[in-house]
Amino acid sequence: MTAPSNPKIYHITHLDNLTGIATTGSLVSDAKRIASGLSCSLVRTAVTSASHQPTVSVKPSWYY
Repeated sequence: MTAPSNPKIYHITHLDNLTGIATTGSLVSDAKRIASGLSCSLVRTAVTSASHQPTVSVKPSWYY
């Protein structure tokens, strides 16, 4: 199997992380984030948060 010539790469993050990403102008690895003392909010999936209430409810734009 050959790799696509123009792959699409997506990054999923918690809404609370957007300000920090915009301020730094980039994404950093967990190792750099921890070494720099930066915090982050984690995204919970249905599997990992079965016993937790979701913190943010997001609907696609076409829903409205």
